[in-house]
Amino acid sequence: MIEELLKNMEEPKIDTVVGEALRIDDRIFYPIIQIFTFKGKREGNKQDFFTKCISPLAIVVMEPTEQYVIKFTDDEIDPEEFIQMVESLKGKTIKKSIK
Repeated sequence: MIEELLKNMEEPKIDTVVGEALRIDDRIFYPIIQIFTFKGKREGNKQDFFTKCISPLAIVVMEPTEQYVIKFTDDEIDPEEFIQMVESLKGKTIKKSIK
């Protein structure tokens, strides 16, 4: 059964996205997460196999005078890439705020 699912599985899709921002006083925290999506189909059966796995990668912290990245993984990451992802969202609403 496992071999059948693996044989009919599509190429996994991997997306890196910015999660919902959180404001605490004058700091804004942006979680960066990776979403793995796996799809497959069993032969002779209309039942699809579908699963998602979410992994936290980092948090981008934006302060009035500086910005930096806190990593959650030992993987080699480019902090500038994550900061640019966050900066592309400027002007969008921040839904949660804690004071």
